[in-house]
Amino acid sequence: PHPPHICNAIVATELRRHDKLRQMMAAGMVEEMQAELCIVSGELYRIFDSLKGTQDLFVQLLRCFDDGSEKVVARTATCTHGDLTPHWAERFVVRRAGGAGLKLKIFAEHFWRSDVLCGEAWLGAALFERPQQLELPVEKRGEQTGILRVSVTPNCTAQPLQHFMQASAELDQHGPAGTFSATRPAALGDRVLLQRLLFRPEELEAAVRQHFRQMAPPQGRGGLQAVGKNDMQLLATQMSDRLGAPQDSFGDLQQMFWRYEVSGESLLYEDEAVKLVLYVLREHRDKLSAPRHEALQLGIKHKNMAEHYDIV
Repeated sequence: PHPPHICNAIVATELRRHDKLRQMMAAGMVEEMQAELCIVSGELYRIFDSLKGTQDLFVQLLRCFDDGSEKVVARTATCTHGDLTPHWAERFVVRRAGGAGLKLKIFAEHFWRSDVLCGEAWLGAALFERPQQLELPVEKRGEQTGILRVSVTPNCTAQPLQHFMQASAELDQHGPAGTFSATRPAALGDRVLLQRLLFRPEELEAAVRQHFRQMAPPQGRGGLQAVGKNDMQLLATQMSDRLGAPQDSFGDLQQMFWRYEVSGESLLYEDEAVKLVLYVLREHRDKLSAPRHEALQLGIKHKNMAEHYDIV
């Protein structure tokens, strides 16, 4: 072991190195480190649906921060009739954005009722240091309710859009397991594609930002990239080609332009343009789908009883 004064010097050097790396990432000088996370399969010890003997299951990924806050990163498709042995085999590009780790929640999906939490697993940031396959314990209020099998590949170089297209092609080949629930009263096709896009909010936002930086001219204040009202249709066309989404998914971006124009310069900068694109995609998805139970809550914060109590 090193003497204390040498250990302190090593720690100080590492802190300076991490601070410099964060500054370089913020300045766009280096790309943020990322890993590929594959949600492979799970094993649950009981059925959590109190009204029927089967359950349709999905996994939600959340980034946990040191201050206790959480942010949804993505979710898998729904494994219909996954019951006790769900299978997803779905890959995600996960950025190492300063979080303490990832929380993986398994839910039994319902349409008119709230989704039921089956349990959650924890994937610490240190586990992204090397390639490995893991069996994570799934727990709910101190009780182990199952296991979740995942694999991790660090230093992933896949682009978010490239990864999404590959994952969609894989999902199309899975058949009944790993597909979207057939109980939803809406047509497949465009709706499913938009669902797959919006199930990956972090990757989708990264892809939209990447495209904005490639096509937006430096016409804003101080030479910043920005788009005008007449640029929005071109943006929609190009994003439709890149995402594989139908053109009408983007609605009338020119009409929506003024809702997000806050600078008074008749321009949208990156943040506003990205928010606009994500909003119209969600709006079009909702038009193609019947509203879920959660969509009827009008944005009022509520607590899901199934996450805190056993419903019998």
